[in-house]
This record gives sequence, structure tokens and C-alpha cells, in this order.
Amino acid sequence: MSRRMEKTLKRAQAQRAADLAWVINDPRGRRFVQRMVDDSGLHAVSPMTGNSHTFYNLGRLDFIQQLLNDARVVSLANVRLMEDESIVRAQEAELDQRGGEETPDSDG
Repeated sequence: MSRRMEKTLKRAQAQRAADLAWVINDPRGRRFVQRMVDDSGLHAVSPMTGNSHTFYNLGRLDFIQQLLNDARVVSLANVRLMEDESIVRAQEAELDQRGGEETPDSDG
């Protein structure tokens, strides 16, 4: 590979990392990425459907796993924050569904 190609490749990689850092450093970006993770089925029991849809599911999972790996390299702390924020949003949504009632085992 020529020096020029190496410089171009390094510049493209640095730009990709900077773009991803910009997204993951903002709460709106973290929510967006988390929605992509949730929609991908990453945390589903199995992507295997027994038909050709399996290949589609595996492709989505591969994309999301690569995105998360890249995000962890850029900012592991913000990926962890994104996951924590997602848990809080899920808990808040559950409370909203129950009408805001506190359960006997809650700390509130």
C-alpha cells in the first residue's frame, strides 16, 4: 500500500471515530444508538428463524456488534452510560404503565 493510500485510510478512520464520538457523546445520539441496538434483536434469545430471514437477522446483529465495538473504542464510558440510561428509561416506562404506583419492595 502506498504512503498516500495509508494517509487516506488513516484520515478516514480518524474521521469515522470522530463522527462516532460526536454521536455517542450526546444524549440524543446515545438514545438513537440504543434504539438501533434494541431494534436489531441483539438481546433476543436467538436470531435463528429456520428460514432465510435468519441471514437478515445475522447481518443486522453483525452491523450492531461492529457499531458497539467501534463505540467502545471511542468512548467506553459513554457506551456504559448509554446502557445505564436505557435501563432507567425502561424502568420509568414500566412505572408509567403501572400508573406510577410504587411496589411494596421499592425504595421510594
